[in-house]
Amino acid sequence: MRRGCIQIHTGPVKRLVETHGWFNVLDPTFNLHLRDSGVARVFSVRKPTVDGIVTSIEAFDDRDRNVLLMFGERKPGKPELEQWRSLVARIEKQVAS
Repeated sequence: MRRGCIQIHTGPVKRLVETHGWFNVLDPTFNLHLRDSGVARVFSVRKPTVDGIVTSIEAFDDRDRNVLLMFGERKPGKPELEQWRSLVARIEKQVAS
């Protein structure tokens, strides 16, 4: 039996809290709880689509199971927002240094 869920949120997140091995988003309309030890690898991924490149941040556990996918806000027929690409590029730069 596979366990998991899909949670979709569009918009900014404000209250980010790290506590006791957990990374949490604790906003009034959106909650996320990610156990640090459950993440073995994180990648930024660029995928070609009919609307251009779509950029994601993807996290996997130590058995190569996907535990988190993050995409920028996008509608079919429209290109990905440049602000999202810039954010991912800043994260990549920070991780590399």
